Amino acid sequence: MKSTIQVIEIITATEMSARIQAAGMNGMPNLNAKEQGEIFLFSEFLLQHIRRNQIKSVQRMLLWSEWVRFHLKKTNTFPSQIGEKEFDDIMTGKLNINVVSKNFFGPIYDGIQYIPREYA
Repeated sequence: MKSTIQVIEIITATEMSARIQAAGMNGMPNLNAKEQGEIFLFSEFLLQHIRRNQIKSVQRMLLWSEWVRFHLKKTNTFPSQIGEKEFDDIMTGKLNINVVSKNFFGPIYDGIQYIPREYA
């Protein structure tokens, strides 16, 4: 449980800290070492690649695929704990990011920007 608290503190360092603090520890399960490692990796992904930007938005599936790519590069495995549904639940539930639907682009996360690796 101690490691889970550290993950929240790491994420809190981002510009989304107020939302994460408001979400607190509600719903966080007891995790084994492998699961904790994936959560730390997800925290690293958020810190490196996601920025608040009120005039930008990013497609849901693009951001999801970038998370999978990031995880694959770091571990050579597909994410086992933070799948597509969990990813969306974290983004919309824990981080309170709105999803809007654009007919041409499909569902998008509104108010955030994806920063590619070369600019992170």
